[in-house]
Amino acid sequence: LIIPRGVAMQCRITTEDPGRDFAPDTGKLHTCRHPLGPGLRIDGCSYPGMVVQPYFDSLLVKYTATEKTWDGCIRRMRRAL
Repeated sequence: LIIPRGVAMQCRITTEDPGRDFAPDTGKLHTCRHPLGPGLRIDGCSYPGMVVQPYFDSLLVKYTATEKTWDGCIRRMRRAL
């Protein structure tokens, strides 16, 4: 039996370039600050000074927000982004 206890939302932060049909983009990451707090999970690795290489997936980091309600989850993710 699965009992729902809230909702979750994920956002993917990538290096894709929409001007090049979403091809992966490369370069140096000059600024990077990850949000912290309850109900927020961060998966990935990025930091100021990191050089994004063309040899890997374009995903830098994935944020997951959880909350009891959908509206609360949206508010949490908006603050994180």
